[in-house]
Amino acid sequence: MNKKNKPKQEGQEAPKHKTETLDLGASLKELEEKHNELNDQFIRLAAEYDNFRKRSTKEKEQIYSDATAHVVSQFLNVIDSLEAALELKIPDPEFKKGFELIYSNCCNAFEHLGVNKIGTIGEHFDPNVHNAVLHVDDENFGESEVVEVVQKGYLIGQKVIRHAMVKVAN
Repeated sequence: MNKKNKPKQEGQEAPKHKTETLDLGASLKELEEKHNELNDQFIRLAAEYDNFRKRSTKEKEQIYSDATAHVVSQFLNVIDSLEAALELKIPDPEFKKGFELIYSNCCNAFEHLGVNKIGTIGEHFDPNVHNAVLHVDDENFGESEVVEVVQKGYLIGQKVIRHAMVKVAN
């Protein structure tokens, strides 16, 4: 017998070249789809993590800012008292110098914390940072101009800790 007419032995199958090629193509397509699906999931997960990280950083900064504002607000009465004491006529120059030193140290601490005073005579009235307690007619001042600061205001960055109480002209 020649090789072409050789009878098949048990356990031997006929070659499946066409069907194997189709199965490999289908498997490759399934794998590509699965790869694309997993890649999309990965990209979404990475984006969610990045958003979470940014949100967490922003929340931490906000917590710090809020805590600083709260602590500073507790010291505003002390600053107000020191300013009032400095306006008094104190006969002992050393005693007055002590008040000035304490006031200066408090102002320096506020400055290092990023606290700024608001409310100066001559500036334009801004309802976001000022609280108008009186309106007066005065020809020496322009429209909506601060004439007197009754109580200084303070802010950290753009956050108002205490609005400045002011008298406004015209």
